[in-house]
Amino acid sequence: MAENGGADMSRPSMTQKQIDVVIATYAAERADCAAMFGASTNILGFAVSSLGLAIIFLPNPKGVPEEWLFLISSIPWALLSYHSIMAGATGGHAFQCREYEHLIAKVAPDPIVYKEYENNDEVIFGSSISIGERYITPRVARFPRWFAWYFSVLLLCGLPALYSSSIIFHLFRRSIFWGVLTCCVALVGLVVVAVNHRENVVRPEINETRRRGV
Repeated sequence: MAENGGADMSRPSMTQKQIDVVIATYAAERADCAAMFGASTNILGFAVSSLGLAIIFLPNPKGVPEEWLFLISSIPWALLSYHSIMAGATGGHAFQCREYEHLIAKVAPDPIVYKEYENNDEVIFGSSISIGERYITPRVARFPRWFAWYFSVLLLCGLPALYSSSIIFHLFRRSIFWGVLTCCVALVGLVVVAVNHRENVVRPEINETRRRGV
């Protein structure tokens, strides 16, 4: 494509209309990705804050009604479960952005195009999606990075579980019904969070999209 200046003529070219469509869709995907990442971070922060506030203001659960203890134990699991879904959806949007970056690299000038480490695909230099995955995606990150990811997920599941266990212990001494109900919600929440974060690493939806050739 002659108007691409320094672009490598060996790479497939696109018409100007196709380029405009790719750029516009890419910008929309980047905006969605940033918004979802911000939302998931806010949800996680709210979950951590709720744990901290409960520990500070309710140091002694003996005088707290059983219903309140149930809510205090259950709300963090609801937030963490939703956060695990949002984190996976953010990864899906990041995958879509990366595919658009491959298309943009086909018509971009050579100085801003480089090849990825894993599959030798061309992407544009300065892409926050591609370079960001090397920090936060366990499948491609270096040892200190993926260890930090697994360590954070372990604590993300373990600390709320310990928190809920303490409340459940006090509830069982006062009410079998509320103790069993709180225990069930905490167990389901723990399983949901752990399984969803595992799915975020395996990424079956992205693998299915790749198999379909999209």
